[in-house]
Amino acid sequence: MEEADDPFLIMTVAGEAEPQGGIEPPTCALSRRAQYKSIGVLLVKADDREAIKKELEEHQETLTIRVIAIQKQERALGERYEDLGRNIQAALGAGPQAG
Repeated sequence: MEEADDPFLIMTVAGEAEPQGGIEPPTCALSRRAQYKSIGVLLVKADDREAIKKELEEHQETLTIRVIAIQKQERALGERYEDLGRNIQAALGAGPQAG
């Protein structure tokens, strides 16, 4: 699998791919700034930083599961496509012979 195909990589400012686990959480002044969470199209100020972190981790887990499911569907559809192509080629090759 190429880096561009890996859903678990993100691009850094320098444009280099870096695994998500390699990103450090904000520290010092950044960690004291107000935290917001998205509710639909609204951003709401949230006081409980740990709750936001837990919610984001759950959302990431859900998205990871969805990615895996879509990859399985993609493989199954690719196999079906190949089978149908072989069946069509076989049917065209074994068609009525002019004699």
